[in-house]
Amino acid sequence: MKKVKPENDAFKEWKDRLEQEDEQKRKEGFTWKVFAWIHSWHGGDDRYIVEYFRSRPTDKYVRALLIRYGSADLEDFKVTRLNEGVTQ
Repeated sequence: MKKVKPENDAFKEWKDRLEQEDEQKRKEGFTWKVFAWIHSWHGGDDRYIVEYFRSRPTDKYVRALLIRYGSADLEDFKVTRLNEGVTQ
């Protein structure tokens, strides 16, 4: 059986910040969230973005968003309802 590692403090803080931001955006009327990784064309560190929407964005729209952010990978994203919690 595989042992589960306990979450480290930095991850807990990051997760808590995301949950707080989700709650704030929910109060502002947003219902959908896109969590996406931006992969540089030149290598180096990847980064993530979180964008909020009032209606469900299409995959085509999210790919266009990733192009604007300069991502080399247009498939590394997840669209979720805000009430589904933190994305994996």
